[in-house]
Amino acid sequence: KLTYPASFGSNKREVMLQGEGYFEVTKDHKHPFIVHNPTLDVKVLGTKFNVKAYLGEISSVFLKEGKVEVSDLERNRKIILHPSDKVLYTLDKGFKLQTNVSSEESDSWRQGELAFVEESLGTIIKALERRYDVQIAVHPPTLNNKLFTCRFKQEATLVQVLDLLKDTREFTYKIENKKVNIYSRYP
Repeated sequence: KLTYPASFGSNKREVMLQGEGYFEVTKDHKHPFIVHNPTLDVKVLGTKFNVKAYLGEISSVFLKEGKVEVSDLERNRKIILHPSDKVLYTLDKGFKLQTNVSSEESDSWRQGELAFVEESLGTIIKALERRYDVQIAVHPPTLNNKLFTCRFKQEATLVQVLDLLKDTREFTYKIENKKVNIYSRYP
């Protein structure tokens, strides 16, 4: 969800984002561009970057070109990103900076792909629930902490995705209507 004014004010260009968005911003020192979301503000002067901010999930900002300043709303901390930097943010842990991140990994969603590098099953499930409009439950919940590296093309079906994940971590699943249950094979 992207919210923006009918016209920008005289000093700033501000938008509100809930979800994921890619921005290419024209350089204008007199009118900084600011992306607000529930936990972070991203301030830029001219750059290309990706913001991911879903409620209840880890927020992230990936910088493709230029320079951005990311500030949290709770503790008023700031971090400067340079090209190929990615910052992850949670309220309880604050900022976690990753350097030399592949732009292919961060841009894959723009081509309709899903790509995960050492991501938890819980994180992957949230993306699958949004993509396929399903509810997924994991039994036992500790299975959500298992890490995966995988990539799925836009045309991949839910069954294809689950089969690939099942083969790599040996869990089973059952689909009933719009509900998926994932079960560990190990008690």
